[in-house]
Amino acid sequence: MKRLLQHVNQTSKDKVISLKQINKGGESFIYEYGFGEVAKVFKEGFDYGFKSMIMLKIMQKTEALLNECTEEYEYILPQEILVDEDSCQMFGYVMKKIEGYPL
Repeated sequence: MKRLLQHVNQTSKDKVISLKQINKGGESFIYEYGFGEVAKVFKEGFDYGFKSMIMLKIMQKTEALLNECTEEYEYILPQEILVDEDSCQMFGYVMKKIEGYPL
């Protein structure tokens, strides 16, 4: 459990959503977040319970997935979970920013 807690960032959701929004997807809005990172903030009405379970499973397998990366491909995985400091609810996650062509 200690390893997982190192990946939790308790911060203000309002502070994150005040950053520059650079895109949006089906489940989240994407904001610039530090150098070479983005914050994905879930849209309202999103099933946080289900997403929390998925995020936990991904983070438990992070080391194994990263060991499978090659020069041809790499997994872009959540680096930390964002938890609102007021409500204590997960509201998104931080990941490496990837430059390229939209899908």
